[in-house]
Amino acid sequence: MKAAGWLSTQERAFALLALGKIARQNARSTTTASLFIDGKPAGNFDGKDLTLRNVANRNVSIRTAGRGSLYYYWETEGISASGQVHEEDSYLKVRRQFLNRDGVPLGAPVFRQNDLVVVKITLEAAESAG
Repeated sequence: MKAAGWLSTQERAFALLALGKIARQNARSTTTASLFIDGKPAGNFDGKDLTLRNVANRNVSIRTAGRGSLYYYWETEGISASGQVHEEDSYLKVRRQFLNRDGVPLGAPVFRQNDLVVVKITLEAAESAG
């Protein structure tokens, strides 16, 4: 499905059915997990959502027990402490620019509290490969 640019209604319906079957299988799961940050215990998963915060640049590991599958996701946001952002395009080009109130680009993105900063975001769709 990742390779397909567009899916038909039938393909989407079959995908939804498949997800339903996976959900039914996982309803009987007895999986638990222990989470560790830098080798130290950080929490236990017993079926209820578990959220860990401030784990950037740290070693996070998960040890599971029981029967069934365990699914997780990782979400991150923010800007690196150095202010350097690696720009990468994949079907969509997004750029951010910091301006002053007159629309003049700011040299360095260093701000103080109460500074007026205009953030200009531009979006551009890439040409279709097919």
